[in-house]
Amino acid sequence: MENKYVFDKRKRGKKNDAIKSVVERIRKIKRLDVILGVGIVAIVLFFATVSFSPSDTSPVVNSGSEYLQIEERLSEVLSEIDGAGRVSVMINYAGTSELITATTSNTSEDKTVDTDTSGDRRTESKTESVSPVIIQKNGEDTPLIVKEVLPDIVGVIVVAQGADDMSVRIDLMQAVQTLLSVSADKVEIFTMK
Repeated sequence: MENKYVFDKRKRGKKNDAIKSVVERIRKIKRLDVILGVGIVAIVLFFATVSFSPSDTSPVVNSGSEYLQIEERLSEVLSEIDGAGRVSVMINYAGTSELITATTSNTSEDKTVDTDTSGDRRTESKTESVSPVIIQKNGEDTPLIVKEVLPDIVGVIVVAQGADDMSVRIDLMQAVQTLLSVSADKVEIFTMK
């Protein structure tokens, strides 16, 4: 058993060296951080727009943990910019997000034709009921979420160690604008103390 463990350790060391080599090559590519950021945003937007083609939708308000995840991911991406150092991000939104749930719709029609002494009398009624699609999640009934609609971004604050360097400041500004699709007037960048 011990020999296998030693073999595995050597194998891991070679893998780590190969990974480090690839990472160094990738770091030499200019604007890699922007490319990675755009790729991450594209993936997030793709999954956010995938729909199960529900017959009708009803909104459910989100708790807000998604906002913190976006800020954390943005901080991680921005800290990879050459010279940026440690980065902290805060995003201010115009409201809360909406989760769109899948729903089912049932329509029933009733037609009644009565004949009385004065002639024919028709009665028609149409009833439509809409209910959410419910799934089991962790032993609880929860609605099936098909899409999340995020509110508009009002402003973004970026605090970075390397923000005193103008080229780093410009790189941070461009990355935030690209990743969040916001204009420059909504982004403020400050130097970290």
